[in-house]
Amino acid sequence: MHASEAEWGARATWWSRLKEAAAVEAPGWWSFTAVMALLAVYAYFTGWVYLYYFFRHFGLSLAVMEIPREHIYVHAYSVLSQEAGIVLVAVALLLTLAIVCVRRLRWLTVPFLLALVPMCFELASGTADYVARALRDGRRDEPKVQFVFKDQAEARITQQLRRANDSGELRLIGQSKAQYIALLQPAREPGEPELSEALVLQVSKDDVVLALVSIPNVRAPRDVR
Repeated sequence: MHASEAEWGARATWWSRLKEAAAVEAPGWWSFTAVMALLAVYAYFTGWVYLYYFFRHFGLSLAVMEIPREHIYVHAYSVLSQEAGIVLVAVALLLTLAIVCVRRLRWLTVPFLLALVPMCFELASGTADYVARALRDGRRDEPKVQFVFKDQAEARITQQLRRANDSGELRLIGQSKAQYIALLQPAREPGEPELSEALVLQVSKDDVVLALVSIPNVRAPRDVR
C-alpha cells in the first residue's frame, strides 16, 4: 500500500515538473498556438511539394490544377502517414517536447526547424515520384474515363485523342474548373525495364457533354453477403 502511494507520488511529481517546465521555462513562441502554427506550415509545405512533383512528372503546372488549399493538407497526411512519415513525425514531436522542457536544448531550436525543411521535401518529392510511376505502371488503380463530345467540338478533336478515347484506356489523373486531365500509358512489354512514352491529354470541359468514369473493382466488405 505504501509502495503504491510512493509510486503515485513520484509520478505526480514528475508530471508536475513537466507541466511547470512547459509552462514557465519554455520561450513564448513555443506556446501551444505557436507549435500548432508550425505544424500547419510544415504540413502545408509537405502537401504542396508532393502535389508539385506529382503533376510535374506529367508535365503539368500545379497552378493549372486549381487545387483548394484544404486539399493540400489531405495530401500531406497521405505522405506523413507512411512508415517514413510516421518516424519523421514521431522524432519531430519528441525533439519538440525535449526543447520545450529542457533549457539546455534550446540551442537546437533553429537547427531543428531548418533540418525539417529538407526532410519534408525529400519525403514528399520521393513519394510523389513513386506514386506517379506506380500509376503509370498499373500498380495504382486510377479510374478510367471516356468522353462524349459535343457535335460542334468534333472538328477540334484530334485523331490521337479520338483513338485514345475510343480505346477506353484513358485514366483520369485530375481536373480543374476548365479541363479534364487524362493519361494514356501504353502497357509495358514483358521484360522491358522501362515504361514507354505516355500521353497526357488536357480535354476542355466546354467540348464535353458527358464524362464516363469507371471505378475499379474492389473486394466487398466481409459483412456484405
